[in-house]
Amino acid sequence: MTNKRLKIGISVGDINGIGLEVILKTLADKRILNWCTPILYGSTKVASYHKNIIKIKDLSLHNINDIHAANDNVVNVVNCWMENVKITLGKCTVDGGKYAMFSLEQATEDLLAGHLDALVTAPINKKAMQMSGFEYPGHTEYLTSRFQAKENLMLMVNEDLRIGLVTNHLPISQVATTITTELVLRKIELMNESLKMDFGIDKPAIAVLGLNPHAGDGGVLGTEEIDVIIPAIEAAKNKGILAIGPYAADGLFGSGNFANFDGILAMYHDQGLVPFKALSFGEGINFTAGLPIIRTSPDHGTGFDIAGKNIADFRSFRQSLYLAIDSAKQRAEYIEMTGNPLKVVAVNDMDASPDDIIDNDGVAPEEQNKPNKKRNRKDREQKPRKDNREQSKDTNQKKAASDNKKATKNANKPNHNKTAKTNLTVEERLALAAEKKQQTEQQNKKGASQKVVKKSLEQPVEKPSVKPIEKTIASDNEPQPKETKAPVLDNNIVETMEPIPTLTDDNQEKNNDTSSENKSNNNKDHTN
Repeated sequence: MTNKRLKIGISVGDINGIGLEVILKTLADKRILNWCTPILYGSTKVASYHKNIIKIKDLSLHNINDIHAANDNVVNVVNCWMENVKITLGKCTVDGGKYAMFSLEQATEDLLAGHLDALVTAPINKKAMQMSGFEYPGHTEYLTSRFQAKENLMLMVNEDLRIGLVTNHLPISQVATTITTELVLRKIELMNESLKMDFGIDKPAIAVLGLNPHAGDGGVLGTEEIDVIIPAIEAAKNKGILAIGPYAADGLFGSGNFANFDGILAMYHDQGLVPFKALSFGEGINFTAGLPIIRTSPDHGTGFDIAGKNIADFRSFRQSLYLAIDSAKQRAEYIEMTGNPLKVVAVNDMDASPDDIIDNDGVAPEEQNKPNKKRNRKDREQKPRKDNREQSKDTNQKKAASDNKKATKNANKPNHNKTAKTNLTVEERLALAAEKKQQTEQQNKKGASQKVVKKSLEQPVEKPSVKPIEKTIASDNEPQPKETKAPVLDNNIVETMEPIPTLTDDNQEKNNDTSSENKSNNNKDHTN
């Protein structure tokens, strides 16, 4: 949705007002085509009439009869009527209301069919609309009915200032009897939902205004705040909505405290729109929240007093078009991110059968017993199920106890490996050698009397091993070694010292043994 060029529908509003003037001035900027494809619902003849008044030459209008023929690189005009129209600038006429209704109805049909991504409506004159048979007070009520929405919220927007209304176009005499706790609560919920979905605010802060002066002043100037508004605020808080109030309208706006909130909810039309237009007139936007579609409009009316004079300010309409594009993208992203949440499953509802138990490395017990099982990356990264944590914990404790028992048993056994010997002192190695010698003599069962070989343990060991005692004949160039008589025991057993393990590694011992054997062989060869 982010990279898609959006199709934005535009209704022309009252043809006798400034609607087409601000529309054409906005669309004259060709950069608009980089962000959306404008679809103007009206008449090419009427649009050309207003185009000549404001003297815009560098603007092409693509004449089509159906949205399917729209061209992405130009401003498209869908002809909603073919007859000639009498235009009376600055006047409230039946034709002005009738053709505004034709434009709105055709745009709404394409919006319902999904051919448009958003709708921007130009201003209409409510009296002219009623004269033509329009049955709704305004755009908001009409779109709410066509899209079968339960409720709507009129939201006035200018950058970070957003003011919503509990009651829209309603006589002031009916406001107090119309607002209820349920209505105020629903408007708070709609504002909260729209701020998150259409404006990308995760946790909106909403200020709620009171109905009476000074917000009722504790019940002295009215009890609507105590009886209606405060209960609605408390109910909203219980639903996790950050709603605060009620505030006195004059104090909130006069002190500048309104800037600390993401949205402000007013009780009636002028309570919200008077401060809004005072702060942002000319660039304000009317945004309809609570609908399944995006709809915006400028914050001004038909401007009959300046129609046809080419002095209308088009900034508000341009901002309305920008907001329609931004909100359509934001809502699409929000729906994509939240539209398919993970299913919440209670722990008691999960299957905790022994066959499904998985240990901490993500492999079922029966699979661990399989020989030469190769697990792929997916299997290694598999995590245990929540309901099997206790059973996995018991299994791990038993396994740890078994490992500790084996380690203790192995620690009590003497270690005769060469690798372990390299960590012993010379004295310890001599002791192990003597022990090994004694075990060998006992196994032979020859009953020989054992002689204690007296040797100082402090004598340093010069060589890693003792050479075999045998006579050798030296070469002519080498001095002949002295003959050494081996001590003779009973039964003619020759006693020899057990070789002392050295501090070198296994490879060095092998090399020394090999060198000794080679030297012996060489001596034998000389003898022969």
